[in-house]
Amino acid sequence: MATNQLLNIKQKFTEEFLKCEVCFDENISTRRLPCKHNFCLSCLGKIADGKDKFSCPKCRATVIVPEGGVDQFPEDVPTRKMLDFAKSLHVAGDKSFFCEHHPNKPLDLYCKRDNTLICGTCVVKQHKGHDAETIEDAALEKRKYFQKMAYLQDEALHDIQNEISGLQKTRKYMETGANRVVTNVIKMAENIKMSVERRCDMLCDKIQKIQSVELYKLEQEQKNLREREDEVKTTKQRYLSLLKKPTAVEMMFSANSVEHLKTSFRDVPTCHEDVRMARIKWSKMDIDSQVKEMFGQLVIEKKDLQFL
Repeated sequence: MATNQLLNIKQKFTEEFLKCEVCFDENISTRRLPCKHNFCLSCLGKIADGKDKFSCPKCRATVIVPEGGVDQFPEDVPTRKMLDFAKSLHVAGDKSFFCEHHPNKPLDLYCKRDNTLICGTCVVKQHKGHDAETIEDAALEKRKYFQKMAYLQDEALHDIQNEISGLQKTRKYMETGANRVVTNVIKMAENIKMSVERRCDMLCDKIQKIQSVELYKLEQEQKNLREREDEVKTTKQRYLSLLKKPTAVEMMFSANSVEHLKTSFRDVPTCHEDVRMARIKWSKMDIDSQVKEMFGQLVIEKKDLQFL
C-alpha cells in the first residue's frame, strides 16, 4: 500500500514539475530562457532551428540565441535537483520491482530455469513446474558467486601487479644498463683516443729521428763536395796557367808539376749511396705502412667489448 502511494507521489511530482511544456516528456536536460521559462534542450534546438532568435513557446517573448547555440543557455539547477530527487524514489517505488504480468504482485521469487525474477502467481502459471526459490536464497547464492569471482579477480589483479612490477624492474635495469653501456663506450673511446695520440707521437718522433739522421748525412756529403769543388777549381787554374806559358820549353818544364793532377769528371765523387737512397726513401716513403706498423699494435681488450 505504501509502495503504491509512493509511486503515485512520484508520478504527480514528475507531471507537475519535471515535464517539458513542449514535448511533455520528462526533462532530462533543462535550460532556462531569459524570460525564466524552462524547456528541454532537445525542444529548444528544434525551435531555434539554427536561427539567431526565436519566440518563447510559453510567453512569446523574443529570445536571442547565444553564441555557441542553445547549449549555452544556463541549466535550470532547481529542476535538475528535483529530477535527481525523483530518481531517488526509484529505489523504493519503481515498477520494475513488480511483475509485468501481474502488476499488483511483487517480484519475490527467482526462476532458476529462466534466470528471471517472478511473482507468486507466475510460479503457478507462466513458470509452472520450474525450479524456483525465494529472492533471499537466490541472492545468497549470487553473493557467494560474486565473492568467488571477486576473489578470482583479486588473484588476477595480483598477477597483473606482479607483471607490472617485473616490467618496472626490467625498465629500470634497461635504463641503468643503457647508461652503463654509454659510460663504457665513452671510456673506451677516450682510451682509444689516448692510445692513438701516444702512437701518433711515437710515429712522429720516429720520422723526426730518421729525418735528423738523413739530414746529418746530407750535410756531411755537401761539405765533402764543397771541399772537392774547391780542389777541382784549384787544379783547373793550374792547368790554365800552363796554357798561358809563352814558350813550349817553359810549358814542358812545368808540366811535371801537374802530372799527378789527372782528375777528370769521372774522378769527382758522386753523392754517397746512403744519401742517394735517402732521397728515394723520402720521396717514396710509405706512410700507410708506417701507420699500419705502428697502429697495428693498438689492441682493444675483449673485456671492453663484453657490454656490446
